[in-house]
Amino acid sequence: MLLAEVIASVLLSLVVLFFFLKDGPRICDALVGLIPDERQDDVRAIGARVWEALAGYVRGSAIDGAIEAVLVAVALSLLAVPLAIPLAIITFFAGFVPVVGATFAGFVAAMVALVADGPGSAIAAAAVFLVVQQVQNNVLEPVVLGRTVDLHPLAIVLTLTTGGIVAGIVGVFLAVPTAAVIAAVVRETRDRELVRSLAPQPRRSE
Repeated sequence: MLLAEVIASVLLSLVVLFFFLKDGPRICDALVGLIPDERQDDVRAIGARVWEALAGYVRGSAIDGAIEAVLVAVALSLLAVPLAIPLAIITFFAGFVPVVGATFAGFVAAMVALVADGPGSAIAAAAVFLVVQQVQNNVLEPVVLGRTVDLHPLAIVLTLTTGGIVAGIVGVFLAVPTAAVIAAVVRETRDRELVRSLAPQPRRSE
């Protein structure tokens, strides 16, 4: 069940990413066209800020996954576990699925170690991923994603926890980008309203 949910989440992400890259401008123009003319500039500005937030999420996930992959490659090489580099690559891509990605990659590594070198090697490989997962969940993800999506690390932790409680693995996967989008909308709306409030108001003719 866990494997099926992870695969489904990854495939859904790839499909959504494909259509956003292929038809992103058309989708945005169609959505903006539904808004009254006097508000279209606001919507475009909010959309640009949301895009920046989502790009930050992807960038942060890539950085997080790359750090995890390096840690895994070094640790598995020291333990003489076969296929350390391919397993590190799996870890990198699994890093795009918060919390459960490391678990999935760890399971694969443990199975490889079990087949190649027996139970002792499998336990050692699983221990490596257990440590990596703790580092990811408690240090890397909150700090790295917090910087790239402009949210406090504590907000990242609480968002992931809430997403997992509400919607399981899918909730964990969508929690941070959803929070980043909401924060971007709130900030852009606040900033534009502040600019309007400070702008000189036209005098009414007497």
